Amino acid sequence: MSNPTHRCHSLISPNATQTVGMYLEVTVAALGLTCLLCLVYLKHVFSKSWTNNIQDSNVVITGASRGIGKAVALAYAARGARLVITARNQDKLEKVRVKCLQAGAKTVSIISLAMGSKETAKELAQFAESQLGQIDTLILNHASLMNDLTLGDESEFRGEDDFDDLCQKVDVNFLSHVYIATYLLPALTKTCGKVLIVNSIFAQVPYARSNSYSASKAALSLFFSSIQEELVARQSNVTVSQIYLGAIATKPILKCMQDKFGLTKEAVGSFPLNKLIVPPEIAAECIMKTAEKRTPIAYCPETLLQITRAFHFFFPHVFRRACRPKKALEIKV
Repeated sequence: MSNPTHRCHSLISPNATQTVGMYLEVTVAALGLTCLLCLVYLKHVFSKSWTNNIQDSNVVITGASRGIGKAVALAYAARGARLVITARNQDKLEKVRVKCLQAGAKTVSIISLAMGSKETAKELAQFAESQLGQIDTLILNHASLMNDLTLGDESEFRGEDDFDDLCQKVDVNFLSHVYIATYLLPALTKTCGKVLIVNSIFAQVPYARSNSYSASKAALSLFFSSIQEELVARQSNVTVSQIYLGAIATKPILKCMQDKFGLTKEAVGSFPLNKLIVPPEIAAECIMKTAEKRTPIAYCPETLLQITRAFHFFFPHVFRRACRPKKALEIKV
């Protein structure tokens, strides 16, 4: 008597099995490709939607006369925004204004101000409202940079003689941001506005030689992180975002690379260094995207900074030893 099970198996030839297997592989591959294309399409749609929102929007940008701030102004201008830009240097602001109009900005108003005081912040707020009528986005980019971008063996703060420098960094890098955001909050509330804080990775990852700069940036980070949560709790229609930047190929950074490592601008702009030190234009796109998509926290360059944060978190002693100066820092009391 024959075995029914054996008869069923014998009916399925090896060729048929291979054919079914091939069809399954093709089907899985087709489904995978379809999903990938759908993701790409959705990314394109959502990317397009947030960039479309910029056209005809009113944007205030601080620290816009050079470097990252200038690149941010040009990025918004290319999408048809109306701008108020500010910095200390009137002549450089005028040149940026011309370039922004050529790039496609509807209007560009400039005001030369040195950030740091409540009076200056109020003057900027009044000027911006008078020029734009309403404000959709506030980009706070201005900063007092580190005294030594080469991160040599000298500390920023060595004692009593550096009190004034410490206070100046706190005023510019922290308090002035608070003042400006506070004075412009009523205008931003009317438009469901967005505030973007341009911060530094040194706010999250300490470095031995940048104590004054890092402290001012850490205060900025923690203050606006708290404000973020408070606005959500109050169900405010204003959002606050922060982007933490690493090394950006601005003129001071390029000079630092040349002086300390002998690296030319062309070398910094070539692979693999261009993945570690990104151009201001790339940083500007990240800043604009973070603000307009209302992303709470972002990093640029993202992969490098996330690895740096993870290394600092999991191996803090190794990280600190690597960042420690070769000779003891002189602290005067």
